[in-house]
Amino acid sequence: MITVWVKDHAGMPVKGAIVKIASTMPSMSMTGPTVVAHETAPGTYTAKEKLNFATMWMFDVTASSAGKSGKTKVSADVK
Repeated sequence: MITVWVKDHAGMPVKGAIVKIASTMPSMSMTGPTVVAHETAPGTYTAKEKLNFATMWMFDVTASSAGKSGKTKVSADVK
């Protein structure tokens, strides 16, 4: 499971955002699934993503709400 916290410039939780998470496996130059995270609490979004390989994964996270958007990249060693 992947959990993302979305906050505005003042550090307040962003409610009702659209959060997408795209995955890639750099060691094999492969793309993984892209999933939409669902809000589980104000500003907290979760998604289930089935990753078939235990390795380093990159996640491109984009969030948009009320005409504004942001993105970040996160890497994680998935076991």
